[in-house]
Amino acid sequence: MLITWGYMRLYIFPLYIISVCPDGLSLVSADSGLYALIVYMICMLCVLQLLHVWWYGLFIGMGYHYIATGTATDMQARTDELGSTDEIVGSTSAKSKAVANGGGKKAK
Repeated sequence: MLITWGYMRLYIFPLYIISVCPDGLSLVSADSGLYALIVYMICMLCVLQLLHVWWYGLFIGMGYHYIATGTATDMQARTDELGSTDEIVGSTSAKSKAVANGGGKKAK
């Protein structure tokens, strides 16, 4: 399945879909609103292609982790073990400290 997904999204999609789209720009006047829409849609297809590459990298990473360790773990749970982003960065704002301390209210 990973081979098919990669072939369709990393080879077929950019070669046969995205590369053909700019040819349609020559059919439309540069002054029309349709031209801007086509350029926008081509940009969105390129963003989608970047997402396909990102997701494929995640799939490969998950597969590598499974092969290396023999266990399937939730990648999100692994990042939660590291701590919150405030702890990772090393700086917390006064507001997040107050929330962490129960909203800044002291019990009576």
